[in-house]
Amino acid sequence: MTETIKMTAKNNSHIEFLGPIDPQTNNRYINHSIGVINPRQYERNIRSFPSKIIGIIENGGLLISTDHEILTSSLPGAYISLGRGSREEIAFGINQALSLSWGQRKKIILLAQQQTVAVFGLEVTGKKIESLLLKINKIEEDLIHEIKS
Repeated sequence: MTETIKMTAKNNSHIEFLGPIDPQTNNRYINHSIGVINPRQYERNIRSFPSKIIGIIENGGLLISTDHEILTSSLPGAYISLGRGSREEIAFGINQALSLSWGQRKKIILLAQQQTVAVFGLEVTGKKIESLLLKINKIEEDLIHEIKS
């Protein structure tokens, strides 16, 4: 995947492949870029969600990403899809991102930010953690009650 992006970048002056950079520089680039590519390999049914996606969206970047089960279900229409990451899908997605007007790009970015807060925001995450702790507490109480019986 990385090699495909490097090769695409060589042939397109609008794309700059940076590799690893420090967080401050990363945020600056995100905020001033046409889009940010997340070239993660497609993995069906994976339960983790890459936190860098939230950072890209938080910093006002247009997310251009391979599909991910949580991404496609949680942020529909809020990113440019690279499908499963084939060469053709990457080229199509990058060309799609480059053809967007500033207004279209901004609309997708704002949708992504709204959906991210709604799905992964502090209040939502706090409620999920509280619910989990209450379930753990209930299980513990049930076990203590069962042991005493």
